[in-house]
Amino acid sequence: MVHLLKWQYQPDRRAHGHSYTIREQRLAIAELFDDTPSLRPTAAEVLSAAYPRARLRAARDTHLPEATFPSACPWQVTQVLNDDFWPESA
Repeated sequence: MVHLLKWQYQPDRRAHGHSYTIREQRLAIAELFDDTPSLRPTAAEVLSAAYPRARLRAARDTHLPEATFPSACPWQVTQVLNDDFWPESA
């Protein structure tokens, strides 16, 4: 989510490294779900719980005010995990 936030809120600083990190993390989550299918139903809850930390880290990494980023995760789990989903510029 950190890199998705950076992707959306700093479009002028997008780099191939960001897209590779996003894709790599999506693959890691898919593998985790394959290994432990019982985690899949908890994905929305985990996403919601992890978002505040991702928001803080995105603010730290981008040097943008924390208030720049939505207070709640702006994406559904299906979007975060979808290889074809890339947030639009803010």
